[in-house]
Amino acid sequence: MSEFWIRKGEREHGPFQPSQLKQLAEAGEITEADYIRKAEGRKWVRATKVRGLFDKMAQPPVASEEAGTDADPHLAEAGDQLQQPATPASESNRWWSLPAETWGCVVTIGITVFVSIMVPLVTEWFTGIPTVVEEAQYKLDHGDYSGAFELYARVDCHDLDDETASIVFNNRGFALEKLGRTQAAVANYTKGLQRLPNDIVLLLNRAQAHRDLGQISAAIGDLENVMQQRPPTALDYEFAGLLYEKDGNSKKALANYDLSIKMDQAAASVWFNRGDLYRKLQDLPKAIEDLTKAIALGEQIELKRRADVLTTHDLRGGLNENERKVVDGFDVGQTRNSRARVYEQQGNTDKALSDYDRAIELEPNKAMKAIYHFNRGDLLESLGEEDRALDDFNQAISLDGAEPAYKAARKKLSIKMGRTETDKDHTKSNQPQC
Repeated sequence: MSEFWIRKGEREHGPFQPSQLKQLAEAGEITEADYIRKAEGRKWVRATKVRGLFDKMAQPPVASEEAGTDADPHLAEAGDQLQQPATPASESNRWWSLPAETWGCVVTIGITVFVSIMVPLVTEWFTGIPTVVEEAQYKLDHGDYSGAFELYARVDCHDLDDETASIVFNNRGFALEKLGRTQAAVANYTKGLQRLPNDIVLLLNRAQAHRDLGQISAAIGDLENVMQQRPPTALDYEFAGLLYEKDGNSKKALANYDLSIKMDQAAASVWFNRGDLYRKLQDLPKAIEDLTKAIALGEQIELKRRADVLTTHDLRGGLNENERKVVDGFDVGQTRNSRARVYEQQGNTDKALSDYDRAIELEPNKAMKAIYHFNRGDLLESLGEEDRALDDFNQAISLDGAEPAYKAARKKLSIKMGRTETDKDHTKSNQPQC
């Protein structure tokens, strides 16, 4: 059973069990202005979208729209229910002793429940819309973006109320974005905003799609709209910093990174983004300071995630790709590489090599690991360690042979060393000789 987090304004609380969410809602501690996400997820949804949270009858908490950047538009899984206190066993067999007037109430309630169940079923049988939407959301939940889009495409939003239509347009756009059809995704987000012009989820999703298309001004416009409607969050400021940096406005980018860090000093990604921008601006001392902070925070996070994964996972089944990324420190490698480049610019080659070594060790992604090998090889060549440099260039090519810069560097170094590209032995073997 999943656990959940609550976001009230700028503060996050949790984790909570589904039954605790229901109790908090009944006590008025969760309001319609709050957001909720799964403990293992990154998407926030409005509390009003959690089915059963504000109802008297407990229902599975399912959210129909995603908030923010990454990928899961639903909040609950099968089996996640807002639990009600169980009826004592001694009460369960007293139904037969009810007085006659109570039986009348029971019959009335039974008819009401029957009608409340059957009317939606009959409506669904005639229209088919609820069935299609639910099936589409299920496919979206499970990564079948093509199947989800095909089902959403069958829904005629003209017959839906504005809120339901906006959810369909949002999720259809999300599926299209996952399929690489970003321009079509923007069109669907825009149609959703025509029905609900100030919907924050649609605006944030369209802003990210605009960014992916290189339409930075449009992305900034959508994000500023969001930040005018509600108090900006640390994530809003970080996203704004990234957009302004992409737009070439370093001053505004730094100002937004500063605000993000002020609101959440434990966010490793913002320290990295600001530090990397300082590196590009040649402010090397500040770059080192920020990147070192990012590494410290990132490694703390990775150690905790590593412990969580290894203690909760059935090791007989091995680790899946996402869990392996967590255990191997996926987020830390890029920060190490960035700091290594700063150390290299400062002439501190020992620290630079140490960071390149660690980045290569941590990085599970082949293309990224190839970059780190290439950077280290370039530094080794400048230090006159040509054999080690050649080995790094070979490693980069074996990991990402499509990048021409790696082959060009190896060819240049091979000629310098008196070798040719046809030489079989580009490096000294570390294997035992027979």
